[in-house]
Amino acid sequence: MVKISQVNTFFSEVLSTICSLNIVQELETSFEFELFCNMAGPPYIMGRFQETAYLVDGKFVFEDSFYDCVIEFDFNEFGVTLTQPEDKMSCPMSHRVSIIGDYELRSVNPPFLGCEDAH
Repeated sequence: MVKISQVNTFFSEVLSTICSLNIVQELETSFEFELFCNMAGPPYIMGRFQETAYLVDGKFVFEDSFYDCVIEFDFNEFGVTLTQPEDKMSCPMSHRVSIIGDYELRSVNPPFLGCEDAH
């Protein structure tokens, strides 16, 4: 089981889309995450957003009613699997960029969330 009390960086490559998922957990019932995906091109489509997931019925879930988006995080010893109900896939990413899939744990070093200068 991935200890998400630490900070973690995950990586996935699904259907010619490369995604990076950074997680920082400060509370037992929630964590902040940043998801960046880039679809190989052409047309080189990408998307990025930074949000908070909350513990709901024993599972971490991000939900955004404005975008009609739900992301479920299923952690295991190798990383995390992101899933979405078929009727809740309008997340704030570019068109045709899929975030569903297995994300392999790459680092437990502190990630830098956001677009600011990390120095």
